[in-house]
Amino acid sequence: MQGDAGERIHFGIRNDVQTGATIHSILLRVLIIATTFDLNIDDRHSFAEPFQMIHKGVEFSVTQLMPGVWKWRFQIGDRVFTGKTEAKLDLLAIRRVQLRIDRELNNLGLGRTRGHRDQD
Repeated sequence: MQGDAGERIHFGIRNDVQTGATIHSILLRVLIIATTFDLNIDDRHSFAEPFQMIHKGVEFSVTQLMPGVWKWRFQIGDRVFTGKTEAKLDLLAIRRVQLRIDRELNNLGLGRTRGHRDQD
């Protein structure tokens, strides 16, 4: 069973760490496992899956093209905005798009005026 194999692999690596195995032997074991089971250990988010979110009522998407390069897209009314940004972290790429949305909303007169805060 695949789940049992995963548990055995995890236990084996944990056991290597606890017994004081060298980092080289542990890394070699991880690489052998990744090759054997055809695992992708480089990325935690698939390049094909976009992040889709809403910021200040504007739906936007951010998709990783390659490590460190992200494409983004959002629409305000009939205008579509697209672009690319370089960022190692997904959250930084997302934040940059949010700032761009804020800038475009302000340019169109739809953003909050400076110094005005939401009243609760």
